[in-house]
Amino acid sequence: MSLDWQTAVALLCVIGAGVVIVLRVVSFLASQKSGCGGSCAGCGSTTSQTPGSTLISLSLPPQKADQAG
Repeated sequence: MSLDWQTAVALLCVIGAGVVIVLRVVSFLASQKSGCGGSCAGCGSTTSQTPGSTLISLSLPPQKADQAG
């Protein structure tokens, strides 16, 4: 069986995608062991803000009717 270069590249892409999927599944299954980030309520509160840190909402000013369009 002879493979031309296009078939070989396509086969490498499929194999690479399969490896990525397997690694992601293994990583997902391994991460379920710990409670951190898993909504287990066993960790302390992570929503505390440091003093002086304020969120600022940025928005665009309303457009005038003569500028729209």
